[in-house]
Amino acid sequence: MNIFMNRSTIVAICSFLAVIILVQNALVQNELLKQGTLNSAGDCGESLRPFINTTTASSQSQHQLEDKRNASQLAECKLGALTIEREYNHTIRCPPWETIVTYDHRARYKLYVVYFLNCKIHDGYGGWMRGQLRHVPSDAFLKIVAVSRDCKTEHILYDTYAKLFDNRDGPTLIDCHDEKDEETFEYNGIRAVWEIGQMLHPGRDDIVFYFHSKGLTHYKTWGEYQLSQSDDYQPKLTENILGQVNRTYEVFDLFPEVNKVGPSTSQGGWVWYNFWFVRASYLQRVMEPIQTTRRHYYEDWLARSGLTAQQGKQYHPANRTEGLYMESLMDGYSLHADANEREGATNLGTYYDPGVKGWGAYDGGALIARPRGSIEER
Repeated sequence: MNIFMNRSTIVAICSFLAVIILVQNALVQNELLKQGTLNSAGDCGESLRPFINTTTASSQSQHQLEDKRNASQLAECKLGALTIEREYNHTIRCPPWETIVTYDHRARYKLYVVYFLNCKIHDGYGGWMRGQLRHVPSDAFLKIVAVSRDCKTEHILYDTYAKLFDNRDGPTLIDCHDEKDEETFEYNGIRAVWEIGQMLHPGRDDIVFYFHSKGLTHYKTWGEYQLSQSDDYQPKLTENILGQVNRTYEVFDLFPEVNKVGPSTSQGGWVWYNFWFVRASYLQRVMEPIQTTRRHYYEDWLARSGLTAQQGKQYHPANRTEGLYMESLMDGYSLHADANEREGATNLGTYYDPGVKGWGAYDGGALIARPRGSIEER
């Protein structure tokens, strides 16, 4: 009787384990179907084939699997550009160096937003605050950093902040710096970003977004700026960039090498217009910002990450960072490339060059368009 019971128990356990294995296999297949990496016939989708390793040899090491995956990607890269389709489409130019590996990681991101405002320019800045800050997700952390000749007199600043505060769920802070005769440009805003990056002890899932009151210098009202025909993209920067926060999260999910997302990346490792998302873990490696009279330092500051001693001398704050990132263009993702596909622009692997008013990229180790634009053109 005992032998019979033991055998029954063994049979029951084996049956139970078999059911678990079948269920797990079904769940995996179902997930692949959802992601578009497996079609209903059980084959890998053609558009994503370069990014998926279909070899199922359990005896191979993880490194061998990585090598095969990368070799497959490089073979496909000869075709020029690839499109990855998820909820959003992502285009990649295929460079001669090792292509990034994509993942379908689904992180839970925390968003920290820093907004810089120069109240010294004119009193119409309240329109910029209302027009731009309404695009900040209500549950995100928000810090408004302002400069003024006398912060105590900035009633527009505090009245607008109070109305904004009532309509938000996330932490909302304001920090105004008195600045009479001196000009520190975007130093206080950039420093706030850097401090957040240092305090988070971050993970890669902590995301910081930085933007500023673009257009305030050249236009008297927010409405006038919005109707500006000189640039059909710039007046809608906040809406176009911060309005794509979900797409940005997908970018960070799919591309582990990407640390920066913005309108368009540059040859120097920074992001055009100084509107960008960045991983807080990346910010921990960026140099502490300093005060300098070179205002464009606060734009190329974003590229000053993990510099060696020699690079620190070569790319002194007085110097630009052009050339610093020529071999790591996969570090930044250009949202505005979608509107420039005919020019060869891709979200990853190309950068905007004002010198030729076009997009540059590596092709066989050489640049398609040698950049000759200057930071001053921004």
